[in-house]
Amino acid sequence: MQSIGFGMQLMFYVSIGLGFIYAAMRFYMYIILVTFKLNTYKIIKNSFIFALLGIKRNLLAFIGILLTISINYFFYMMFPPIGVVMPFIITFSLCAFISAYAVYPIIKKYMIIPYYPDADKQPESDVEPVFVDRG
Repeated sequence: MQSIGFGMQLMFYVSIGLGFIYAAMRFYMYIILVTFKLNTYKIIKNSFIFALLGIKRNLLAFIGILLTISINYFFYMMFPPIGVVMPFIITFSLCAFISAYAVYPIIKKYMIIPYYPDADKQPESDVEPVFVDRG
């Protein structure tokens, strides 16, 4: 039996790492595509940068998605009618929600807030408020 060389193992793990980064980039691509007007090159470039910046959130999103899929698989094995219907009702939408929930704070921090530097400042008005919070 012939053993696999170091170069083959290195390329195997590099390809797994690149696959993980590409999967994380896809989370960001969809949100950037609908939020900003950018060309394809900039969408891919920003998705790559954000995938590296938000690596912790990406890992948690992958864990959440794997947990969702494993629960779906469990229901498919234990209760086949529920397991067949569940992907069409919950699984796809929950996975999309998990990915959007994980990536939006990173996009907001690095792309939205710097674009509007004065968004936190409220303009002063001369009108008295009708209600006052006393709580």
